[in-house]
Amino acid sequence: MDLWKMPFFVLLLCLTFFLTTMMVGVMRARREKEKFWYLPATISLLGALFSVSIYLEKPLLMLLFGTSTILLGIVGWPKRSRLMEREYPKMLDEVDSSTPLRVRDLGTWKAWLVMASRWGVWKTVLLRSLLIGVISGVLLSIASLFGIMSMTHVVIYTIINSILSAVLLYRRFSKSPSPIGDLNEK
Repeated sequence: MDLWKMPFFVLLLCLTFFLTTMMVGVMRARREKEKFWYLPATISLLGALFSVSIYLEKPLLMLLFGTSTILLGIVGWPKRSRLMEREYPKMLDEVDSSTPLRVRDLGTWKAWLVMASRWGVWKTVLLRSLLIGVISGVLLSIASLFGIMSMTHVVIYTIINSILSAVLLYRRFSKSPSPIGDLNEK
């Protein structure tokens, strides 16, 4: 198998993912009237174009779209941090720790706040880190099956994703005071 040759159904999966996240970003930007959410939508569009360039085996386009995606992500990080610092207190006010958790809530900040108020920060951070590790491990293993990356890379990237997830979640919890009690006590 050629190193850059992507199977067609993998292209379809990538396009489905990136275009769906792009639409979610645009809808969120319009609903919340916050221009920042157009940036993740743009990054998703670039990810879709990057996927197409891999499928078409166009190295210059791969370099252009891949580099643009990474640079936009880096440039947008401080803005995202400021936005989250502004939104986080609002989310804390809306959290009801007696609310039953549902699986679909695991993708929201409120669910993680409820878990932190019930079980403490460290258990919540560990759970999220494990969840991110499993998801990224499975997705990267699928990429490995097609020869896109080696299993060594899969293990390294999975560990990095898990650690980054833990650090960022702990940082978010420890930065703001909580109206549902001190999250760091548990």
